[in-house]
Parts: sequence; structure tokens; C-alpha cells
Amino acid sequence: MVSGVLLDIAGALSEGGLSLHGAVKAVERLRERDPHRFVVTSTPS
Repeated sequence: MVSGVLLDIAGALSEGGLSLHGAVKAVERLRERDPHRFVVTSTPS
């Protein structure tokens, strides 16, 4: 049983502003099934 999902957007769902292959479909399926949140991580320069 899944109680929730965290998705890191940069590098996991998109790269350089473009969605990665399969990312859109995966998010659509997730929205139908499980609670989810999107996160963005950053590294200080």
C-alpha cells in the first residue's frame, strides 16, 4: 500500500525545461491513484 509519493522534478521528470520520455504519462497515472507532491531541490552555487 502506498501512502504517498514525492517526485523530484529536475532530472527525474524534466531536463532543461523539457519533460523526460514517459514522465507525462507517469504523472497522469499517479494522479489517478495516489496522493503525491512535487519537490524541487537546489544546490547553492
